[in-house]
Parts: sequence; C-alpha cells; structure tokens
Amino acid sequence: MVTGPDEPKRQFSDTRIFISIASYRDRDLPLTIRSALEAAAEPARLRFGICHQFDDASKEDLEPWSEDPRVLVDAVHHSESHGVCWARSRIQDLYDDEPYLLQVDAHMRFADGWDERCIRMLGSVDSERPVLTNYPLGFTRTADGTETLAPDTGPRRLGLEPDVPLGRLRQRSEPAPGHTRPGRHHFVAAGFLFTVGRFCRDIPYDPDLYYHGEEITLALRAYTHGYDFYFPNENVIWHWYDHPNRLHWEDHDRHFTLDDRARRRVARLIRGNRNLGPHGLGTRRTVRDYEHLAGLRLPGRRFGDDLWSR
Repeated sequence: MVTGPDEPKRQFSDTRIFISIASYRDRDLPLTIRSALEAAAEPARLRFGICHQFDDASKEDLEPWSEDPRVLVDAVHHSESHGVCWARSRIQDLYDDEPYLLQVDAHMRFADGWDERCIRMLGSVDSERPVLTNYPLGFTRTADGTETLAPDTGPRRLGLEPDVPLGRLRQRSEPAPGHTRPGRHHFVAAGFLFTVGRFCRDIPYDPDLYYHGEEITLALRAYTHGYDFYFPNENVIWHWYDHPNRLHWEDHDRHFTLDDRARRRVARLIRGNRNLGPHGLGTRRTVRDYEHLAGLRLPGRRFGDDLWSR
C-alpha cells in the first residue's frame, strides 16, 4: 500500500467513514457524536450507524439528528437488548459500502482532524487489509461538565497483562516510544478500531457473543481473513473509562445464560470453525499462525485443531 517512505497513499477517492457506535443507556452519546463531527476535517464524509439501546431518560437524546441523513439509528428499548456484540451485529446491517470503518464506544472524544489523520495512518502501512486499533487514552468528566483529557504521552500498543491465571487472556495498553508510523501489534481493541469498510462484510459480528471473548475472537477471525493489526502513532481519540452509565449485566438477569452461551462459542472458535458459519475463521491463515505471531498459546487448544479450520 505504501508508495514511498514519505508518501502515504490514500487508498480511496471516496473517503466516507462508517462510524459504528453501540450505545447502552448512555447519556454521553450525543456529546460523542458532536465531538466526532466538530473535530473532523471533513464532517460531510461521516456516516454514523448507531444501535441506540435507550431508556426513558435517553429516549430523545438523538432528536437533534433526526433529519440528518448522516446519522442512521437502530433504536431498541434497553430491555430488549442482548449485549454489545448483538448490538454491533445489528449496526453492520446499516453499513452501505463506505470505504472506511471506525468502531468506537458511545463515550469518546476526538482530536482535531482525526478523520484525515486516521486515513493517513492507515494508508502509510504495507498491508492490503490493515486495522488501526488500541485502547485510547482516557478522559474524565465532572458533574458540572468539566472535561479533562489525559495528556498525550506518545504511541501505545496492545500487549498482554503479566501474571494472569493460566487459561485466561487480559490485554493492556503499553508505551511504544519512537514510532513515527503505525507499528505492528497482535491484538484488537473492540472500542477503537479503524480499518477498511469491507471489514463489515468479511468479519460480521457474532450476535451470540456477549462480552467474554469479544476481542480475542475478533482478532482471530480478522487475522485468519488476512487482516494485519497496527497501533496508531498519533493519539486521535479519548475514552471515558469510569463513566457512570448502567452496564448491560446490571440490568439483565439472563446475562449468565448469554455469557455461558458465548463462552462455548469462543471455545469452538479457538479450536476451529465448528459450524459457526459466517462467524467462523477465515482460510488465509490459521490459529496456529496467530499463536506463533503473538507468542502465546490459546486456552483449550489441542493438537490437530487447525485441521478443523481448513
């Protein structure tokens, strides 16, 4: 994709960005939309696909964009929700072949020119299917609305937390100093990924996942479909990590059933497709290739498991 050391190529003349946001009773959603629009270099190229899982308080929060063709809303009462992966699957039905995809959470803030900077970074790497992804820096918001963005300390990449019990994986963000271009890493952050729009077609979200395993299965499926993961060398987005909004499992007793079903599907994916259809692995690479690349052994894997993914 790169034409020269200092000549990042714009991949598409059409630079529309499909922005996927799954929002669960989140009163910060309107501020996230405004931030994305106001900070964009070209707001006209943005297309929002939002699964708005509303309650009585948040039901009318998207009214300011009710006539805006850039904002497509799938409105569902929160009592009918089945979780974040279910919501993100529904959002992909709103995708209209935009060349770029940005997936974020509903409580984010954006840096000036974030859209142009993401397109530039994505075009600067040597991959036909690149993904920019990371855990963003944080921001805080007080009761009176005062916001403080974490200071930019340079590029960061995804790694694994040390001393995690055997059979479990937990990701973390760690410094990656000295990078003037996006660098390779081997994991995915579901709350911030920027990639080519065809990702929505290649990696349709599994609505039967819940919370457990979302990121590792996304990484495995994308990698085996030929996608490469990079951390951005510029910080262009902030995330509200300690937001006060309700969480799905705080409202739904059936979350135990949903999580149990999800864990079984994650185990089947790690060991091969096992009849997961469009939500299974790709054929360009194997799970064993991913394990070698990332330097890990996934829990539950057994000798010969890769034969199932062929």
